[in-house]
Amino acid sequence: MIISHKHKFIFIKTVKTAGTSLEVFLARHCGPDDVLTLFDPPIEGHQPRNNEGSCNPISEIMHIPFGPPSAWRCLLSQRQRFYNHMPAWVVRLRVPSGIWNSYFKFCVERNPWDKVLSHYHMHAYRLGGALSLDQYFARGKFPINYPRYTNPSRSRIIVDRVVRYENLPDELGEIFTRLNVPFDGDLGVRKKGHFRNDRTPYQLVFSPQQRQIVERVFAREIQLHGYRFAQAPNLEGMVNA
Repeated sequence: MIISHKHKFIFIKTVKTAGTSLEVFLARHCGPDDVLTLFDPPIEGHQPRNNEGSCNPISEIMHIPFGPPSAWRCLLSQRQRFYNHMPAWVVRLRVPSGIWNSYFKFCVERNPWDKVLSHYHMHAYRLGGALSLDQYFARGKFPINYPRYTNPSRSRIIVDRVVRYENLPDELGEIFTRLNVPFDGDLGVRKKGHFRNDRTPYQLVFSPQQRQIVERVFAREIQLHGYRFAQAPNLEGMVNA
């Protein structure tokens, strides 16, 4: 998560959407007073700063007395004032209203079937390849992002723009022009690309049952953004590519 006073934006980091690469890129253009949250493990080119400080989760809970228990647990689980993958609604509680209302707030979202496949490859890599796709689905731990950019009750989006991962360079170009952040169409960094060597599209990987599980689990994200299980690409074209 980044709060840039220099460029007047708040970047909300989501999961499996090039968030780390985007943060490292943005860190190069941030000022000394900007907020950059901690990575674990640390990443070269990214220097956390201004993220520490006290917070009173009990007082914050009083600001959302009718929020769901999951929102209260979120506030009670973190003691850092600003942290990685911090939901937008928590940021809103912890910055002055003038900053929240005037800064441009954005995040990135991704087709859920493609996102799940990327998430699977990351976990399989970390386990040395000892994780089948069926085992991954049996775990039931999926990269659900919408609670990070909606209000505590998850009923509406509270950031100014949800960038589509599929259109990342073009949409970032529009945003960075608005924010006066230099951008030539390439982030110049790909921090987690090594997790995945097999680039077979999700349409050719998931079974009908797995496809339906993703559709059910990510129903809210599909509803918010209109994602669909796209037609499978041409196999001959893939071989010749």
